[in-house]
Amino acid sequence: MNIDSFLLSDYRNVGFAYRFVRPPVEFYGSLPVSLDGIDVSRDLRFDNSRWRLKAFAGRSVSGGLAVDGRVGANPVFGVTVSRESDGLTVRLGFARTGFSSNAPELRPLIDGLDAMTAVPVPEVAAQARELAASLDNKGDHTIYQSLGLNYEVRDWQWTLELTKVSGHPTSRFVAGYAGVGRRFGSVTLSGGVSRIRTPGLPVATPDWASALTPVLDPAAAQQAQILASSAAYARNASGANQQPLSLGLRWDPDPQMSLKVQWDHVRIDANGGRLWSNATLDSGHANVMSVALDFIF
Repeated sequence: MNIDSFLLSDYRNVGFAYRFVRPPVEFYGSLPVSLDGIDVSRDLRFDNSRWRLKAFAGRSVSGGLAVDGRVGANPVFGVTVSRESDGLTVRLGFARTGFSSNAPELRPLIDGLDAMTAVPVPEVAAQARELAASLDNKGDHTIYQSLGLNYEVRDWQWTLELTKVSGHPTSRFVAGYAGVGRRFGSVTLSGGVSRIRTPGLPVATPDWASALTPVLDPAAAQQAQILASSAAYARNASGANQQPLSLGLRWDPDPQMSLKVQWDHVRIDANGGRLWSNATLDSGHANVMSVALDFIF
């Protein structure tokens, strides 16, 4: 099942169901993507409004901000409250998920940092413990708090979603997006902005070579400095800091077919390229053109 804490939870993998080419990556690319478990819901009606209360629990696969992209089989539970009335949908969500393991590529780095906590230089040992704790999320947790608003009236649709994620340092971020769409017969024009920000970055690289040279041979001190640089790089590479501007067009030539064209201009801040493959720590920007043809049958 899907974790029903977000507006597109029920159909985030059904491209025909939304007006844009893809759900905003800054928001949906960082969220748990599935639930293998149970949920219980209760529907209530008051005058012209419909309320739904839902609780869920099970195991989940994390999304794009898991340390290795997709760390699987994590315990998760949460609650959702939603209200629908006169074209307005309001949804509040809370979910807590744990980490079952570290990314394979980080394990040697964490082991090296753990070994450095035994060096006879208190400052270096303390920095090694801090870096290891900032990368080692095994057994830790993440908490998602979300707010979603969607309003449809006549040929207009406005959407806003916000989420705050707390817990382990590698999973903390704030994200959101706002969009508007206008239908003209079989054509829908849309635009939107989104944002994701990771706090606490950049992390400075400690100078272990100078501190360890008096107590270790130069080669060992240099190896320790390489470890410090690698750990700081991995921590800074965990950041997602970017903001796109999107414009799109959707044409429905048939009730079961839609053609979509979308342009995204994305500005990426320094230490913010985590959502990109082969990213560096530098700032940058990109223009992305997308064309999608969606069917239902």
